[in-house]
Amino acid sequence: MSQASSSKICNYDVFLSFRGEDTRRTFVSHLHKALEQSGICIFKDDEQLETGKSISDELLKVIKESKIAIVIFSESYASSRWCLEELAHIIKCKNELELIVIPVFYDVTPSDVRHQNPAFQSLYLFKIEVRHEAEFNKKLVEQVLELVNPTCIHLPGLVIGPNSHAAGVISLCEFYSSTGVCMFGIYGMGGIGKTAVAKAVYNQIHRGYEGFSFVAHVRERSENNMLHNLQEQLLSEVLKRENFKVQYNVDKGKCQIQDRLGQRKVLIVLDDVDDMSQIKALAEERSWFGSGSTIIITTRSEHLLDDVGVDYKYEVTRLDDFSSRRLFCFHAYKNTNVPENLDHELVKDIARLGGGVPLALEVLGSLLHKKDDQTWRSTLESLKNLAHHSSIHKALKVSYDSLDENSQEIFLDIACFFIEAQELFASLVLTGCGRSFSLGKGILTGRCLIKIEQNRLWMHDLVRDMAREIVRQESLKEPHMCSRLWFHEDVNYVLRKNKGSNLIEGISAIHPKVKDLTVETKSFARMDRLKIFQAKGMNITGSFKNLFEDLRWLSWQNFPLKCLPTDIHLTKLVALDMQYSNIVEVWQSTIKPLENLAYLNLSHCQRLKRTPDFSRAISLETILFTGCSELVEIDSSIKYLVKLVYLNLEDCVSLKNLPSSICKLESLQHLNMSGCSGLQQLPADLGHLKNLRSLSLQGCNRSLKAQSWLTSILSYVPWAGSSSSCPERLLPHSLSRLSHLTVLNLNDNLSVKSPTNNNRRTQRTKQL
Repeated sequence: MSQASSSKICNYDVFLSFRGEDTRRTFVSHLHKALEQSGICIFKDDEQLETGKSISDELLKVIKESKIAIVIFSESYASSRWCLEELAHIIKCKNELELIVIPVFYDVTPSDVRHQNPAFQSLYLFKIEVRHEAEFNKKLVEQVLELVNPTCIHLPGLVIGPNSHAAGVISLCEFYSSTGVCMFGIYGMGGIGKTAVAKAVYNQIHRGYEGFSFVAHVRERSENNMLHNLQEQLLSEVLKRENFKVQYNVDKGKCQIQDRLGQRKVLIVLDDVDDMSQIKALAEERSWFGSGSTIIITTRSEHLLDDVGVDYKYEVTRLDDFSSRRLFCFHAYKNTNVPENLDHELVKDIARLGGGVPLALEVLGSLLHKKDDQTWRSTLESLKNLAHHSSIHKALKVSYDSLDENSQEIFLDIACFFIEAQELFASLVLTGCGRSFSLGKGILTGRCLIKIEQNRLWMHDLVRDMAREIVRQESLKEPHMCSRLWFHEDVNYVLRKNKGSNLIEGISAIHPKVKDLTVETKSFARMDRLKIFQAKGMNITGSFKNLFEDLRWLSWQNFPLKCLPTDIHLTKLVALDMQYSNIVEVWQSTIKPLENLAYLNLSHCQRLKRTPDFSRAISLETILFTGCSELVEIDSSIKYLVKLVYLNLEDCVSLKNLPSSICKLESLQHLNMSGCSGLQQLPADLGHLKNLRSLSLQGCNRSLKAQSWLTSILSYVPWAGSSSSCPERLLPHSLSRLSHLTVLNLNDNLSVKSPTNNNRRTQRTKQL
């Protein structure tokens, strides 16, 4: 891709070019409506171009800012000088900015147009004779959606091996799928490239199915009884429905998969499976899916595939020496060939120590990227000195040893506490712990030791295991002398035996075998440096005085008490997570101020009726009350939260009103009240939220739904277009001041987006 196109700013998904007198009230009108209903941002030149503007300035700018141009060639298109000038600009942008052009021939043949202008010959991307407009519009919308929102999964860097493996799997899929629902297994050792093969297969065949889903990191994400989350992802992706709910019941999720997908031809990839319970939750019976469906499972365990009864097993094997050198050189030089000025034997020796394992070769190549000969030779010696370890472990350990102290600490913290965490949340906590997260993140991703996918932190399980082994080696026989505790037996031993020490900086006690543990506060008495504590259902008895004073992140889900202890001092805390707790009152007014608290998650606290006194935590930036079904009052002290950016009140069904003081939150950008079915009205001065970017009211009381709101919204929000004929009643006139509002969700059938902003900017920020 050219430099110009890679930096191109796209404010529109589609630019429609057409001859108005031929198609404006017929085909173009229907197509425009179909595209708009699919959430595609469109510029239609006869409606949005200001009168009197020259085609050479504003229109050219709009074409440049579009991803796709749909050119509708009709009978008199080529006779219009305006249309031809417009087309010339489109062709120029196609050549210089890689604008995607989709020509549509409406009641004409391509030859009719080609004979008038040879330039049309370069536009043959989508040719169809328009006879059945509804069916055609459906196909064209699907084509545009595919281009605007690509469904392929990214395969980073050079793919050596997976494509050839994929060809074999695809041929088997084609053979077996004709007989009903087929199941395939892809197996091999860790780091060998099973996921890459599955991605390559998925990318090449998924468009041939009615629905598709790639469920990654199944083993990692199914820990702690979270299989329902995987069921939600599968259903959301296949049905193309955002935030599908399974309600934390795996058995109900099974029924929903069967009911919703039983008649659909689907492609489902379950990646990194290690237990039969995961298969049973997501694809237990072939009858759950329609004829022609394909289920692909990747795993390290060949025996698991035998137990499942797959139709075919495909083993991914190690790369040969030649392919190993190519992959290593790609990561070391971004070129598959060995540079002439480098010792070829040295390259062979290092690549050979990768053992033909893509993960090891990727880490080694990234480690030695742009390094000199001397560094290469010293690395080779280091690898040889670790001969008792596996090839992967050697590569990972050498890469870890080369990190600076800040990056090492962040790497170990992520491995023990932050896998699958939102990047912004991890940044908040680790920065609060004194780490330079932004610097360390760049180094770790550059060394291929961590990955960031969909704004979440991930680590290959082999990398994670190596990191945790480094922590374990700090003290093999006395776990309380280690810096981090996550293994349930070590956690149980240290807390039950009161073995805490001032070396411990983080504890994760969320494993099912320790989550309901009852311990005394004196177990933490010597943990002066404890910064991270994760618990689930744990009961701690005794005085909290002088405890947790250095804590930065407290995650205590299923908290058993009615209120935070009054003698607890959390003055350095930056994040507090107490989801699914029994709290009635979050904290009392006598608690010491939480002056550094930036993140508060009280979701699904069913007994909570009133929010806390926010004047005790004025640094809050993110607050979540999702699913607090008994919450009836937002404390007026919310006005003190001058830094608050994100407020989530989703499914607070008992909430009827918001305090007028909420209108003082000038930093607030995202307000989610979806599912607040009891909500009766909004404050009159809501428009004072001058930085509000997204407002969601889906599923609110009927008095707030489209019939009463739509007119006011469309009348007062400048970018939203024309109004309907409904009488305006309840929407505050002050909303006309919301100049930054780019997403407004009213209900499941109505979502208004700004046509002047890039889709990436208009999407609601995901909760931390």
